[in-house]
Amino acid sequence: MKHKRNILIIIIDIFLGVALIYEFGSSGISLFVKMNFTIAFIAIIMMYKRLGIFSYLKYTIGQYLPMVLIPGIALLIFCVITLYYEPETKLTKSELISFYGSFLAFVGAFCLGYFIYKRNEKNRFDEKIAKCKLLLNVLETTDQEMLRLSRYHFKPAFINYDPNWMNYYYEYEALVKRADIDLKHTLSLHFNTVDKMNVAMADKDYELAGRIFEDYVWRENYSVKRYNSLEAKMCLISASHMYEYGHRKARMSWLDDPKVKKTVAEYSKAYYPIVETYIWNIMMKKNIRFMENQDLDIEITDWLLKNDEFKKIAKFPDDKRIVCKIVHECFLMIERKSERLSYCWSEFTVK
Repeated sequence: MKHKRNILIIIIDIFLGVALIYEFGSSGISLFVKMNFTIAFIAIIMMYKRLGIFSYLKYTIGQYLPMVLIPGIALLIFCVITLYYEPETKLTKSELISFYGSFLAFVGAFCLGYFIYKRNEKNRFDEKIAKCKLLLNVLETTDQEMLRLSRYHFKPAFINYDPNWMNYYYEYEALVKRADIDLKHTLSLHFNTVDKMNVAMADKDYELAGRIFEDYVWRENYSVKRYNSLEAKMCLISASHMYEYGHRKARMSWLDDPKVKKTVAEYSKAYYPIVETYIWNIMMKKNIRFMENQDLDIEITDWLLKNDEFKKIAKFPDDKRIVCKIVHECFLMIERKSERLSYCWSEFTVK
């Protein structure tokens, strides 16, 4: 493993650093040289931290710490009782030998039991990780089949997939130790799309099946759900490597990134009057008092993307999600701020 190969490098660097600092301190090297060396040494440590090696070491040490900590506590309790509460009692040689024998037996039994427990825990994690990889494989396989049908005009009888995908998802929940309704919804939408395409293919309407897939891909680029189909795969990939690399924290949604949330908050505040006026003008032009969303968010997103300021945000197709999220935030602000419109359950109403 990559981190394991670098552990020796860390240890060597630490020993060299301590030795050099000691040598500098005892040989009269100037303060300037000491400061430069200290800065370089700190830079090396920060580099290792950035690579995640310290996190791996922390995880590895935490795995085996109880094998040292518990026997140490037992030994400490014995010493406290013997030396503090009964200081006048002198232990005989036979009593010490008896204690050492009992202590070694305890350490051996505890370490063996702990080792078996950790091995069983690893086996349980491996089973859950295997199920996550199965779900990831189902997603990638169906994606490839849908792409082949739509872009390369293959005409399979139907797109087959494992119907147990929901059970695999629940194994993912058990692995990350939390329910993720947003991820479940994204996966359900993916497999519902496959089912719709299968219905079209059963009627030999491959053109309709292709349009269903293209519409699905198009909408995913504007999705303001916590995860789109690409991020769903990234979540499963991240979970599949959780045990191997010691990272027990689930992957954060891209739209939950602090920088993205800050961008959304700033732009929605600045562009709220423009979005509100855009919707008002549409309703006045059509002379209507009620209007459903019905892809209006996508229409406004494309309109805003003509602005150079938004082109800087949306450099890639998936980046449209940020702009669409800004538009959705403006929709929610209409209900709170607008004096002429209200917005509820994806419907705009003139007050």
